[in-house]
Amino acid sequence: MDHDLIVNCDEVSHRKNITVTLRPGEKIDLQEITVRFDGFISFKFDEGNCLCVIPFCSIQKVLLCAPDGTRLNCKTLSADCFIQLVKKGNGEIHVDIELHLCQSIQVLKEVHIALNAKQCNPRRNEANHYSDKYKRKMWNQ
Repeated sequence: MDHDLIVNCDEVSHRKNITVTLRPGEKIDLQEITVRFDGFISFKFDEGNCLCVIPFCSIQKVLLCAPDGTRLNCKTLSADCFIQLVKKGNGEIHVDIELHLCQSIQVLKEVHIALNAKQCNPRRNEANHYSDKYKRKMWNQ
């Protein structure tokens, strides 16, 4: 059955710090973030005569390194669903939907990087000397 999916992603609650033990004696702080994935599934049935648009919402908790001052960037890498129409004896039609979402969630922060450096230019005499020497070598081959 042909269908279309529209998916949005938003952070929906305050972040909660969680201490996680990686190896004995090695602990790190991560942030538990509640993320809501919502959108619409649209499909046609009854030989294309009926268009059905169904909203959906899924709330998940994820652990990320996302300290204060960072923001989430969610992308839907792939989205698919399996739709099955079930006709009941009383004439009602029930819609069973199995939804598969593959999301990429990145934590972003704008930073400014300062580098201490001096401007460097090649020494003219040596640069020309090596350049001329290289040219002569190439011509003599």
